[in-house]
This record gives sequence, C-alpha cells and structure tokens, in this order.
Amino acid sequence: NYIEAYNLNSDPDQLENIGYTMKSGKRRRFRRRLKEMMSCQGAE
Repeated sequence: NYIEAYNLNSDPDQLENIGYTMKSGKRRRFRRRLKEMMSCQGAE
C-alpha cells in the first residue's frame, strides 16, 4: 500500500510526503475521515 499525506500548512507545494512518518493513530483517523468523505452524497 502506498501512503501519501502532506502538511499543507508547512508544505503547500506537497514536496514532503509525511504519510509514512505520521503516528498510526493519526493515520487511522485520516483514513476513517477520508472514507466518510468518499461516501458523502450531499448536505445532511
């Protein structure tokens, strides 16, 4: 699996992939949120 994540505040050009160095808990939260956003079908 390829992990890609960027800190857009400190790296707006997305040059430094932090996906492999972020803590696993944060990675899980981001993954869960991404799945929620992918299944969103409009305003609630």
